[in-house]
Amino acid sequence: MRVSEASMREAWLRTLGTTPKASSRARRTRFQPACGLKAVRGSDRRRQSLDLSRALAENSQYSRNSDLAANRLGAEETTLASVGDVLQRLHELAVEAKQRHTDQRDNAAASRAKCARRSAP
Repeated sequence: MRVSEASMREAWLRTLGTTPKASSRARRTRFQPACGLKAVRGSDRRRQSLDLSRALAENSQYSRNSDLAANRLGAEETTLASVGDVLQRLHELAVEAKQRHTDQRDNAAASRAKCARRSAP
């Protein structure tokens, strides 16, 4: 039995599935846009529209969350800076109080030394 080119092509087409369902699937695939969107039927377009709407809503929520976090961090930084200023002032006051105490002690010691020199003949 001789195998002709026509019989080979016919067998090949049978293996590809030339049933009406397979050919409509092939036709849909062939006409899909090159940009990656596969919206060929109305239901596909609605689903893609819903997916896009959902993605836009998520991005909007992410943006709001980012803004809220940035505002909160700004407020926390301001509060921490204020606390730092207060602690610095407390440190300055403590050093000043210690200096005063040391000066008073030195002055008292000096006064006692003077008195001791006067009373000693």
